[in-house]
Amino acid sequence: AHAVLGHPLMDRMYLVIGDELPLSAFLHRWTIPISAIVPPKLPKGAIETLLRNLRWLCSQTPDDATHWCGDALYAALPGKAAGVAQILADSTIPLDAIAVTPTLRDAGAVDDAPYFHLPKLLHLLQREATRTMQGQPVLPRVLVGADGLTLLLRRPTANLPNHVIWLDATGDAALYARLFGRPVTRIAPVAQLTGRVYQVWASTNNKAAVADSRADANGMARAAAKLAALRAQIARICATRGYTRPALISYKAAVADLLPALPTSGESAHFGAARGTNTLQDCDALFVVGAPMPPRTAIEETAAQLFFERDEPFRTTWSAIDVPFVGSDAAHSVGGYWDDPDLTLLLRQVREAEIVQAVHRARPLRRDVDVWLLTNVVTDLPVALIGLHELFGACDADGQPLTGIDPYRWPDVVALPATADDPLTTARLMDVFGISRPTAGKWYAAAKATGNYVEVDVGDTPRRGRPARGIVKRFADPN
Repeated sequence: AHAVLGHPLMDRMYLVIGDELPLSAFLHRWTIPISAIVPPKLPKGAIETLLRNLRWLCSQTPDDATHWCGDALYAALPGKAAGVAQILADSTIPLDAIAVTPTLRDAGAVDDAPYFHLPKLLHLLQREATRTMQGQPVLPRVLVGADGLTLLLRRPTANLPNHVIWLDATGDAALYARLFGRPVTRIAPVAQLTGRVYQVWASTNNKAAVADSRADANGMARAAAKLAALRAQIARICATRGYTRPALISYKAAVADLLPALPTSGESAHFGAARGTNTLQDCDALFVVGAPMPPRTAIEETAAQLFFERDEPFRTTWSAIDVPFVGSDAAHSVGGYWDDPDLTLLLRQVREAEIVQAVHRARPLRRDVDVWLLTNVVTDLPVALIGLHELFGACDADGQPLTGIDPYRWPDVVALPATADDPLTTARLMDVFGISRPTAGKWYAAAKATGNYVEVDVGDTPRRGRPARGIVKRFADPN
């Protein structure tokens, strides 16, 4: 806040050192209440009439979530875009106009002080109306709705000294140059991790897995099933690795649902509130589940403030491209705003950078600790990739994933007794797991492919046809 709102000793500072991403301090979503849109004692005239029309439009908004903006806003105003542009060309208030400080006799007087919003408002209206009049698309920063008049602004720095050092492990030089309005030199020494980072990717390991339309029964059922799959992954990892002090970072709404998968009551945090914390630094394993992803409308609104000088609308098409993992020939399809570099820059800060920040809550730089990424997003961290089939031991003798099986149920299959007295057959698989004959046949073939079983005849040999077959567990060679 000192960087943008000032500090009483700023003029005596030679150097300022800051810590963690200060993005929110620079963003200014300013909402002027309906009653304050037309300032008191504003002289009658074209500007006053324009403000009255904006105030009237607030009452024409169908609900709190809807705003007049862009082309629709200027089409609804008298004179349309050309008329608004002409009014502002004839009577413009300078953007750097200085507000007269009101006399405040008590705290309650603050609520009655008039808003000094005209310089910012008229500047934005002129930018947008001019582009609309010229037939160019608009990046809306003036929103008129039932809550009042909202301006999407970016605060400038407040007389910072020439020397600024900012400590941000996932900082991006281009983003900081935008924020501080000056050249940025990035200093990022390459450090070898003492710990290890594993990544498991699957269709369940994304935000939709735990936030799937919870407003309806089908959405709740899908979310519950995917949460159960995530818990199974965590429980399997803990059981096979023997962790005793695991910790968890995930979405705020999902943390309580995922914690029961840990063998002990571990520490936890959630995306958006984990940066800098030391509460997880004593865990022997950290699970980072999913990927933080604000609503796209929120990302695009934030971008309108961050890239305040931009008038060209963002290219908001959401698409997927294959992103390679660091140090691997493998790649994974990741969604993003790949057609727009500005939106991509911001998205990486709220998604990929947040995951990297979460990983470092376990302090893997200086500790021998395991971190498990259960997410489909690819970061710039070196990771050891583990597929679902490998995680649940559903691989053949050559280590290749077994096809046609559910990896989550495979541990129960191989746990079944399979001896000469009680061999594993397709009929038995159908009975135990309630699956169809074709599915049981695939599971039977997959078990054979592991190399851990041998096939034997089952029961009496029929007069005609092939004898029934089953598999029994192979004994280890004593030699």
